[in-house]
Amino acid sequence: MLYLGVVLEPDSGRLGTSGGQPGRCLLIEVGGRATMPGRGLASGQGPVFTKEREEMRRHRWSTIILIAGLLTTGVGYLAYTARAEEHAGHKGTLVINLTSGKEDPHAATMALELAGHALDDNRAVIVFLNVRAPELAGKHLPTTCGLPGKPLIPEMINTLLKRGAVFLCCPSCMKVLGVRETDLVPGVKLASRESLFGGLGEGAVVFSY
Repeated sequence: MLYLGVVLEPDSGRLGTSGGQPGRCLLIEVGGRATMPGRGLASGQGPVFTKEREEMRRHRWSTIILIAGLLTTGVGYLAYTARAEEHAGHKGTLVINLTSGKEDPHAATMALELAGHALDDNRAVIVFLNVRAPELAGKHLPTTCGLPGKPLIPEMINTLLKRGAVFLCCPSCMKVLGVRETDLVPGVKLASRESLFGGLGEGAVVFSY
């Protein structure tokens, strides 16, 4: 079998052939004969690759993969921390699934009152307007829409928005009702997968009206 030796020069850390600075001779098998440790290599043998260099290469790729994994984990942790800080001090999230429209001001009023109570209790509030409810957030909703003896619905929505409640409208339901995005009162947003489910966490509670 042919073995080729490589000397690792201790002063420079470079790989070189024997005959340079004294150092450790590494042997690899390439063919029909072998050099002895510490002896020179025949000139013109071409590139020499050792098992040690292969180990270094594998170690380098393992390090790169580890760093990539740590970066990915770090990004996820920062996103989680941002959400946690956003809801810091909140007891949890209350989701109002409001499907009733102006035809049932009783149900709508009760839903919005509950949202106000949740804010009083230091909870994050999401009001999801779907089915008939998107019309409640329209600019053209009659200002008289409400339950006798209670605040009017447009007034309740504006108050909740100012207090930090999140109002999300179902785009599909808006299309059926003929409600356009420009018809919505300022602060009410179109619901998306991210905006709706991104606000939900462990312990979220849903009430439907």
